Amino acid sequence: MTRYYLHFHYPDTFFQDEEGVDFGSLHDAELDAIASIHDLAVSSPRRGRASDLLSICITNIENDILAVLISRKVLAAHRPQR
Repeated sequence: MTRYYLHFHYPDTFFQDEEGVDFGSLHDAELDAIASIHDLAVSSPRRGRASDLLSICITNIENDILAVLISRKVLAAHRPQR
C-alpha cells in the first residue's frame, strides 16, 4: 500500500490533504478522486457542477504531483448511464 494525498482545488481555496490515504495503486487513488468529484456534484445545490471544485491533485509523500483530475472533464467523461 502506498500513501497518496488528494488535494482539493476550488476557485478561491486550496484544501491540502495533510493525512493522506493508503491505496494499492495510483489508479485506485484516481478512482477515489473520480468518485469524490461525482459525490460533490450530486450533493451540490447546482447539480452537476461539483460544488465549484476545479480539480483534485494527487501527490505522494514527497509532494510530487502524480495526477490532476479536472472536475469538468471527469464529469463530462464519466456521465452515468441512463
